[in-house]
Formats: sequence, structure tokens, C-alpha cells
Amino acid sequence: MPVLYGKPDLPAMSPLEPPVQGRKHITAQAGDAPYIASHKEIPMNYWLMKSEPDTFGINDLYNKPNRTEHWDGVRNYQARNMMRDDMKLGDQVFFYHSNCDVPGIVGIMEVVKEGYPDFSAFDPDDKHFDPKSDPEHPRWIMVDVKYVRTLSRTITLKELRLAWTQDDCMDAGGTTPRMEEVEQRMERLPRATQGAVAEAEQCRSNCRKHREAPADLALVRRGNRLSIMPVSKDQWEFILSLE
Repeated sequence: MPVLYGKPDLPAMSPLEPPVQGRKHITAQAGDAPYIASHKEIPMNYWLMKSEPDTFGINDLYNKPNRTEHWDGVRNYQARNMMRDDMKLGDQVFFYHSNCDVPGIVGIMEVVKEGYPDFSAFDPDDKHFDPKSDPEHPRWIMVDVKYVRTLSRTITLKELRLAWTQDDCMDAGGTTPRMEEVEQRMERLPRATQGAVAEAEQCRSNCRKHREAPADLALVRRGNRLSIMPVSKDQWEFILSLE
């Protein structure tokens, strides 16, 4: 069941569920296998994974049995390595709708099965078939993810770019906020027009978000086209604050 391609009919949008409180960590217990004598906390990782909503969207995941599905079809080595080596049970994942009218983060998933061979690579009838990959020597990896919740609104790519760049809240020299210029212009007007007020509020919002945003979000990094990427804890919390 490839995630990245094809165009199955989409079910009706699922009802919004209340937020699920994510775990801050997973604590090893004496009865777990393997046993970790120190009972050290295992840090949670955070991720962003892209899928085209015409192929597999957040409501498709919601309607899967147990609201769980394998994330197959990844054919990039860097993304594969992250799934194979770094994704762990309990990691939290942003579900990102890509290649659509309004790309952005639409929901949250949880990794419920760590990396294992992507069997779509073994099927000659599958568009993700790779003749150089076989069950004895698998080349591609997938994980299982489970629906956690749908965000109350889409946090758009445009909004994330505004929050992580200076272009929309700084002047050409990168030092003077446009917000101040707009407010000075408003002071000279006998009455502030609705457009001027809206522009000032947008600049104020953009500048505030830029000051607060943790550095270097991979999603908005120039030239980055990965479908899977890590997100820091600070970035995760900041993005959720935009909801």
C-alpha cells in the first residue's frame, strides 16, 4: 500500500478528536526485553513525514484498522537511513500534506513499529519495485505509524517560512523591522486604513514569530526535498504553539 503515489478515493474527513497527551519519554522497566538495569529514560525523537493527500492523507490514516499503517515507498537513502537507524518506538511525527493547494502540517502520528523491510520493493507489480532489493538483502525500510490526532487547523508551509525567515519582517539590510516602518506610516495618516492596519498586524506577527522560532527548521531550508526529516523538541513545541 504505497504512501507516496496513486490516487485512491478519499473517505470523508474524520471528526476532530481531542488532543492526545504525548509521552515525554519511555522508561525501561525490569520486565522489558531487553532489560536495562539502570532504568534510564529513553529520549523521544520528533519527526516530520510528507505524503500527498490525494494518495494518502491524514483521514486515510484515521480510517485504517487500528488507525495504523506502514509508511512504505520511501526511495531516498538519507530518509531510509533515518527510518532504519534513528526512528524509535514512541517517536512523535508531524503528518505533512505535500504537493497540494495548501501544503502544511495537518496532524500527529506515533511510531508504533520500528524499521523493517519495505515489502513493496519486492513486488514486480508495485510501482516502488526495486529489482536490487530482495527479502534476503532488503534495500528499503519502512515503519508503522499510528494516528494520534488531527490539528485544529493546518499549519501551512507559508506560515512556517514566515516564522523561520527574516525576509517578511526585516528590511533589505536585515536590521530594521518593516513593522516599525508601517507603524510610522500609520501615525502620519489621519485615519489608518483597514489595509494598513492588517499589514502592520501581519508584520508584527511575523517579527514576533521569527524572534521566537528555534533555529534551522529543515522543512524550510533551501534545496531540501526530503520526505522525512527530524524536528527538534523546541521546534516541535514552537510549531504546536502556532496551532
